[in-house]
Amino acid sequence: MSKWPAMLAPFIAEYAVSKSLDIVDLARCYKCGLKYFLDRYNDREASALYSNYRGSQYYISRHRYEFWYTRNLNGVLGKDSKMVCRRKEHLLQILNRNNIKTQVFSVMDWGGDQGQHIPDIFTERFVYEISDAKPVEGVTKLTNMQEVRMRSFDIVMLCGVLEHCSDPKDMVRLISELKTKFLYILVPFEPFKMIRIMPDSWYRKYMKFISHLPNLRSLVDFFTAICRLKLRLIPPFGILMQHEHLNYFTKDSVKYLLIDNGFEPIEISSFNFSFSFDPDMLVCLARRK
Repeated sequence: MSKWPAMLAPFIAEYAVSKSLDIVDLARCYKCGLKYFLDRYNDREASALYSNYRGSQYYISRHRYEFWYTRNLNGVLGKDSKMVCRRKEHLLQILNRNNIKTQVFSVMDWGGDQGQHIPDIFTERFVYEISDAKPVEGVTKLTNMQEVRMRSFDIVMLCGVLEHCSDPKDMVRLISELKTKFLYILVPFEPFKMIRIMPDSWYRKYMKFISHLPNLRSLVDFFTAICRLKLRLIPPFGILMQHEHLNYFTKDSVKYLLIDNGFEPIEISSFNFSFSFDPDMLVCLARRK
C-alpha cells in the first residue's frame, strides 16, 4: 500500500463532520489498484451528509466553498433526461448481450433516488431509498430493510453508491444476503495518476499553507478536479480533496470485491454516459454464487 497526502474538503468539514480542515491520506492497493481515503465517515457523519442530500442547505454550504457548484448543477445531477435514457438503454444492452434480459422481471435500485434509472420494460420496479424523494410513476418505494428482505428480485442495481461507502465490502455482502439472482453495479472510473515532485513532509506543509487561503484553495481545488477528470492526473501542485467519494475503483478492485463477497462477475467494462466533465463509469454485471 502506498499513501498520498490529501485534504478534507471544506464543504465536508463544515456540513458533515463539524471540524476544522484536516490533512488526510489517500491510499492505493498494490494488488488491485483501488485508491481510497483512510479516513472514513461514521454513521453520524454519513447521516448528516446524505439525509437531505442536495437539498437547499446542502447547496448553500457547498456553493460557499465551490464556486463552480451552481444551483442548476445541484438540481440536474442524476436527473438529466438524456443521461437517464442512456443509463436505461445501457443496462438493457448489457443484459441482452449476456442473455439475461429475458430472465429479469423484478428490479430494485438500491439508493436509487426516485427510481428514474430503472428501465420501464420491467414488470416490477422498486427503489430502496431512505430520503424523502418521491418515486417516479410505476416505481414502488421501499423505505426499510424489513420491506426489502420480504421481497425477491431478479436483479439489484447498485449505481453511484459504492464510491460513497465507508465499507464497500459490507455493502456488497449485504446485497448477497438478499433474495436476488444478479447484481448490477455502476461506479465512477477515474484511473488518475499522481505526480510527486517534493517530499511528503513538504507537500503537507504546502497544503497547510493553502488551507489558510480560501480563494487560492478554491482555485487549486477547481484546477485539480479538471486535471483529474480530463487528463487523469493530479498535477504537482494540485490538491486532492476528500469529498463524498471515498473510493476510486478499478476493474480489478471491483472484481475482487464481488468474488470475495458472494458474487461471480459476468462482465466488467467502462462507459461514458454524459460526454461532459463527468468521469467514465465502471459497469459490472454479476451473478450471485
